[in-house]
Amino acid sequence: MAAEKTRLEEILFALENGERLGLDEARHLISQSSKLFGGKDAERFFETAQKVTLNKPDLIEFYCPPFKISNPETSDLLERISKTHAEIIYLDFSPNLSFEDILSVIRQVSKHVNVSALSPTQLMSLAKKQDCRVLELCHEISSTGISYVPGVINCAENDLSTIDEVFSVMMMLSKVSIKSSAWLPLSFSDEAKIEHLSRIREFDDRSHAITHVFFDLNTSYSDHDLMKTIAIGRLMLDFSDRLSFVDYQTDYSKTLPQKLRSKCIQLGINQIGVV
Repeated sequence: MAAEKTRLEEILFALENGERLGLDEARHLISQSSKLFGGKDAERFFETAQKVTLNKPDLIEFYCPPFKISNPETSDLLERISKTHAEIIYLDFSPNLSFEDILSVIRQVSKHVNVSALSPTQLMSLAKKQDCRVLELCHEISSTGISYVPGVINCAENDLSTIDEVFSVMMMLSKVSIKSSAWLPLSFSDEAKIEHLSRIREFDDRSHAITHVFFDLNTSYSDHDLMKTIAIGRLMLDFSDRLSFVDYQTDYSKTLPQKLRSKCIQLGINQIGVV
């Protein structure tokens, strides 16, 4: 235990002096959290995350109303969008729509407002239906004026092939100037969260195409687990400006008690929905 305690103190000291949290160090922090994160150790860890947060952009409310699209007609849709006064909207396309219909709707709507739509998995499915490469499809949707794609991760933590495919599509999107969010599922184990945060960091370092990192609260959790995950995320994702409880089509801001939400904001969350 003495050696583990010394290692923990060394990691916290390095973080307090502005060093980047490495993958091995993050693994150690997580592995020792249940045994050592009490009292002063926990205080130092959370205070370090709070200090990093002070150098990030201020908290903002993110407003992106969703619209279900079941047909290619846009006149009524554009009227409804105008009433929201939103700068960004999310288009949720019905599976019955053809690819040409999807392109047409995005092209018309993007003339009036920034559009988020689809997901990496949906784009892979569309490419298969169109019998074309995903990169070709990305070029096609880029020509419509789409701005953002939510980086949905909806798979088990050990489904690495699907996770890798999602990041591959996000990289293709970045090559045609379409940015994406990045998802961190809270249902992942501690070890898997660290690995996934490392993927996000590497992707953002290479592409600079992540709009925000979305904490997907898709499981039951304790306050401490959530705060610990956000703190680790803030320390690992040092180049990512926005950590978020809201994505283009999903918002957890109102599901959290105000006291817990405030603690999470202190630890690094700086984008929430309208509350």
